[in-house]
Amino acid sequence: MYRIWVGLDPKLVMACLGGAIALMVLTIHIFAFDNLGYPASVKAKYPTYSPAPAAAPAR
Repeated sequence: MYRIWVGLDPKLVMACLGGAIALMVLTIHIFAFDNLGYPASVKAKYPTYSPAPAAAPAR
């Protein structure tokens, strides 16, 4: 198993590992949001919520 890693750049290996983990996390969140019904579930929980109006631009 050790011979597989000989000659590889450690920074590149770690970057690929981090990218793979990030993709897995994003995929899991996409399925979780779909199963929870987000953002409809938040709108149902807080029906009277409306974001504050944006501040008027300064002159």
